[in-house]
Amino acid sequence: MSSPRVSVLMTCYNTRAYLPEAVDSILSQTFSDFEFIIVNDGSTDETGEWLDQIDDPRVTVIHQKNQGLGAPINKHLKRCRGELIARVDSDDINDLTRLEKQVQLMDSSPDVIMVGCFMRFFNDCSETKVGLLPVRHEDILGGMLKGLHTLPHATLMFRRSLLDQIDGYVWHGVGEDWGLQLDAAKYGKFGMVPEALYKMRLHSTSNAWTGATRVYLGFDFAIERYRQWERGERESTEEEFLQRWSQAGFFRRLSIKGKAISSTFHRQSMVDRLNGKRIAATCKLAIAAAFYPSKVVGAIWKRFRSN
Repeated sequence: MSSPRVSVLMTCYNTRAYLPEAVDSILSQTFSDFEFIIVNDGSTDETGEWLDQIDDPRVTVIHQKNQGLGAPINKHLKRCRGELIARVDSDDINDLTRLEKQVQLMDSSPDVIMVGCFMRFFNDCSETKVGLLPVRHEDILGGMLKGLHTLPHATLMFRRSLLDQIDGYVWHGVGEDWGLQLDAAKYGKFGMVPEALYKMRLHSTSNAWTGATRVYLGFDFAIERYRQWERGERESTEEEFLQRWSQAGFFRRLSIKGKAISSTFHRQSMVDRLNGKRIAATCKLAIAAAFYPSKVVGAIWKRFRSN
């Protein structure tokens, strides 16, 4: 069997209500030379049953016990046969030209090892304007090293050859994306398709609502590893990082907790805004800003510049 050009990897957990739209947005892509690997991570709703009824030769469904995000996904990355690997989430919607346009960018830029795209947030009521993100590698990387989401994980496409250089996801659980991305930056450049080719759903069961502290620890872990690489030092393992974190002082812990609280209120503010609850959205945004001013100011400025 010849290898497809692109492998699309989706993991899902209890997203039966959103799967039809998410899956169809991949199966209907204008670029058709792909395999679609869908991992059912121990769902307890009807996700597994729905996936088993898909009748498309490009689709491979894998059922497993619940293992979560991050490092447990590495074995599925190794299953991917395509020259390029695209990540997607199981409750979001891809523009039908996403794969085509990202492949075009990768083909025209051999020094780019990982690419994303602009995106919108949405729910059943409305959607946001297009969030503008940096396009140049230096600006994307610089933003990430400041703790900014300049390369959304769910929009990623990267060269499979990267897996010959790095260990895939080096962090268990939420916050896993930063380790993968900053490790990738050691071996090539970031790219960005400056079009909104992805719509991210905000709802009460998404990962954005849970484990915010773990997310920020994942950020710090990835940034620490990148700085160690820059200095030519051995890069920390997750276990070593968490051991040091367990001995962290009060103010260090308070800083991470503040960022986590800010992140939660910021996302809640976005949902309220999508639902037309402007006063509630403003109040929650103010609380978010009180706990992490620089991050929220940056988000507001990006929203102001959105189109």
